[in-house]
Amino acid sequence: MKNKYIKSTFFVFLALVFYFSSKKLSIMLSYALYYISDVLSVPRDFFVNKENLVYIIVNLVLILVFGLIYLKFVRQKNAPKIKVNKGKGIALSFVIGTGVAGLAMVWLIFVDDVLSKINFIGQSMEAHNSVSSSIEQGAYIWLFLAACIVGPIIEELVFRGLIFNCLERSFSKALPAIIISGIAFGMWHEVLVQGVYASFMGIVLGIIYYKTRDLRWTILIHMINNIISTLPPAISDSSFADNLNLFCVVMIFPMLFVMHKVIKTV
Repeated sequence: MKNKYIKSTFFVFLALVFYFSSKKLSIMLSYALYYISDVLSVPRDFFVNKENLVYIIVNLVLILVFGLIYLKFVRQKNAPKIKVNKGKGIALSFVIGTGVAGLAMVWLIFVDDVLSKINFIGQSMEAHNSVSSSIEQGAYIWLFLAACIVGPIIEELVFRGLIFNCLERSFSKALPAIIISGIAFGMWHEVLVQGVYASFMGIVLGIIYYKTRDLRWTILIHMINNIISTLPPAISDSSFADNLNLFCVVMIFPMLFVMHKVIKTV
């Protein structure tokens, strides 16, 4: 009994280490990158309006570090409850990714039109818009690579690969691990308005990972969601974007149906 308690406490502690280190290491590596740039006499203005480039470089290093930890020490050998081939995985990811994006749009419209009248929620919405504007600075290619490729890989590796697995080992059950890792994912985004739909997305991704035991599909879902919310400036205000948003809202219903079927699968 004592050993079980120690093991449970250890894996909760490990989950907390991964949660906080994912941001702290990112900050430390950013400073290290600037220091190395100074040593190599890279002009100071090279990284101006290139925060996304810095994000990419830093998180490629973290992907290597956390990826090795996941593969060597944390990943469990549990058999998947759903066997997903490539075609089924892509279709599943598309339905869930677009549906989650649609739900996020509905939530943001509801907040902007209704809840923003509440002072602290209105401030949170302003903070969300400010963050969105800040990451859009610079060339679109860096934004795309950061938000749609590197971001989903490192976030899924940390939250589903490391934190979920640690929590599942701690509680010996999937449900607490799914809920806690999902809410932690929302909190990690720091802005309340974004944190609400990010928590829902985190819970959905936790369920998918638990059922498939395959990070490829949670990463793909995450990528699809981020691509939809990070369209190129040339089409972000076009009729194509409006139609895509409408399509994603419609996809909420297939997404909920698919998630119901996934959850029911033993």
